[in-house]
Parts: sequence; structure tokens; C-alpha cells
Amino acid sequence: MKELIIISGADGSLGQAFLQTLATEQTYFGNYYVLTGLKVEENSGCKRLAATLPLPYIAINLDLSKDNAAEELAAAINAELGCDWQITCLINNAGIGFKGPFAAQNSKDQELCLKLNVFAPTLLLSYFLEKGKFSPHSKVTVINVASSSAFTPQANFAVYSAGKSYLRNFSIALNAEWQAASLPWHCTVACPGPMLSAFLQTAAKYLPADANKNSSSTSNAAAGLPLYKKLALENPLKVAKSAIKAAKAGKDVSYSSFITYILRCLAGLLPAGLFARLTGK
Repeated sequence: MKELIIISGADGSLGQAFLQTLATEQTYFGNYYVLTGLKVEENSGCKRLAATLPLPYIAINLDLSKDNAAEELAAAINAELGCDWQITCLINNAGIGFKGPFAAQNSKDQELCLKLNVFAPTLLLSYFLEKGKFSPHSKVTVINVASSSAFTPQANFAVYSAGKSYLRNFSIALNAEWQAASLPWHCTVACPGPMLSAFLQTAAKYLPADANKNSSSTSNAAAGLPLYKKLALENPLKVAKSAIKAAKAGKDVSYSSFITYILRCLAGLLPAGLFARLTGK
């Protein structure tokens, strides 16, 4: 039986970092990779990394914001590999966010943000559990990628921070359920700070032109970040390594930088409304 390692958002910087990290990981997570993303089949960086993998893989172009995305993914896997497979590692990494006042953003983008950040990881898990793709007798590792924005409400990042807060709470609750049921499954939620990636360019869509004069450049998008976020910038490879290390150790939450951990502690001390205003700059 094939034991799958599924990575969503595998065509992004962090998705490729997870792939690179798992390729050199000594701990067993599975024996077949399934890489999915909007353009994962055409992504040159992903192809280059996949060629170095010690295990076989398939790449599947898929928009996880679509209705029935989980069914489409399962059908694509069945078409390539047959039906005799289980999931032993699922990394929910696909996501999107938009900076700026809620009232200035269109409803389609808000819907997209919710679909990718909230519905996609929830429904993928729900669908695969429903179809018996998590064996109750085998170890399963789930890594949900949230954000340091999960720790507190954030003005001008309202939908994104709320969605990531949901994903953090959902992941920790799953662990409690699985442990109570004595299942060999574990879920770790990664809560990294901002990273130099295409995500920053997309997030800058609604920012004023003078706040980000060239959002087509990742580095210029990063330049538009407030000081505390610039200090919290993280390397995708370090984030991936920290998340996998935390998952192996059975931890609920992965913190990949000291500044992010301090942010988490402050969020527990300051009133939510005050913190929302402070981080909404």
C-alpha cells in the first residue's frame, strides 16, 4: 500500500521548503509524495526539488478554493496511483491574505481568503477521514500552516488573522480529540512570522500606492511592512524545519523564531482590542 505525504501549496516558497526538508529527513513520513498547487506541474523550482527526492512523486494542479476540491484531489490520486493508498502525512500549506481595511476589499477576495485558509484545510481533513484514508492503526502527521497573526485580532488584516486563529484553535482541538481516542495521529500548527515570498506581493493588493510603490517585487512588498514585522521576517526553510521538528516531538504549536514567540506571549497579556490596534499599523 502506498503511504502518501501530501503537500498543498507545494509550488510556493514554503511548500518547496517543506519538500526540501522532507527529502533529507531520516524519520519515516511515507513512501510517496503528492504535490498539489495552482501551477505545481509547471513550477520549475518544484520540479527541480522533486527530481532530488529519494521517493516517487506525482504533481497535481488544483485550486483548493474550488468547491469539491478534496474530491477532485482524491480522484486525481486514484487516477495516478489506484485506490490502494493511505495518508501518513498531510501538510496544509496553501493560503492567501490581503492587507488593508476590510471595507476597502471586495467580497470575492474575502471569500477566497476564507476558502483557502479555513475551509480547505478543514474539508481536506474531514473528507479523508470520512473516506478512511487515515488508518487508526498507523501514525499520521498533520501540519497546518497558520501564522503569527493567529495569536490576536489584527486591524487591516482582519479576515486573515481571524482565519489563522481558527486554524490554530482547530489544530489544537484535533490533538485533544485524537489523544482522548488513543489514536496514533498528531497535528502540529505552524505559526511563523512573515516570509519573503509571493504571499507578500498578493497581500499588498489593497495597500495605498505610496505605502508600497512596487508591489510586483517581493523585496519591495517586504519594505512596506511595519518595523515589528520586518524584525519578525523568517526564512521559509527554517520555518519548515521547525514545523517538522515540532511535529516529530509531538508539539501542538511550532514557533520558528524568538520574536514570534514573544508576540505570542504579549498577545496573552494585552487586551485583544489594544493588540489589534497596535498590530494594525
